Amino acid sequence: MARHPFVWMGRAGTNELLLLIAGMATLALGAGFVVRRSLDEAAPPARGAWWRAGGFSLVCIVILALFPQAIIGNVPGELFALGAGIVLLFLPLSALVIALVPMRDAGDGPPSAGAWFAWAGVVFIGTAIGTCLFLLEAREGIAPGRYLLVAAVFIGAGTLGLTTAYAFLRKPLGLYF
Repeated sequence: MARHPFVWMGRAGTNELLLLIAGMATLALGAGFVVRRSLDEAAPPARGAWWRAGGFSLVCIVILALFPQAIIGNVPGELFALGAGIVLLFLPLSALVIALVPMRDAGDGPPSAGAWFAWAGVVFIGTAIGTCLFLLEAREGIAPGRYLLVAAVFIGAGTLGLTTAYAFLRKPLGLYF
């Protein structure tokens, strides 16, 4: 929104949009405060966790602000932008989760059979989500000869999004197997 203010400023729903964003930010901060206060003080955040989360967030915002929009003029560029956006969402989010909800580290050992099943489950669920979204899109109509491309994009996006989220948030949320 900051990059394209002319698209939304001065329009009919500008005030409602800004109010909605402020309300969502207030609710998110309030929920974070409640979660943090409910935690056992025996697990304080790692030293510098808030600075790291802020730094990651700032770097990701700068990357998004400088991201060349011309890249999204074709399908490979769109896919690159989608992947970059997914990483730029979950990288600072994982740092924020570590600062907000510190967990005791369960250690890094060799992957167990449960870890492999968890990853397979994440890939399966991501593929299922992408497939459902593709089927919904197909109901709206897809140009003939583009079914495979559209299916690959939707299924790939669902799988990439969920596996990236799991990769970044598995340890901060304590999802050990």
